[in-house]
Amino acid sequence: EFVQGRLRDCHRKENAFPRNLQTAFDGIIHAVLYFIPPTFSKFSKNEIALLKELQKMTIVLPIISKADMYTSIELHTLKLKVPL
Repeated sequence: EFVQGRLRDCHRKENAFPRNLQTAFDGIIHAVLYFIPPTFSKFSKNEIALLKELQKMTIVLPIISKADMYTSIELHTLKLKVPL
């Protein structure tokens, strides 16, 4: 709801001031960082639904915690589990 509200406000500002784009996009959320814990096994159905809804409004960046500690094969396997 928070992201949707911000997006609506920014579109309202953009339509009200078409010549002043910088002001129109001051409050917009450009990206959401979604941190994935090191104990991650898979996303729940609710998480997948949330991420898909967020993706319609902004960029979603899944961040794999402690990615530098995984082997390249483990990291590749984790990346395949991210449903985006």
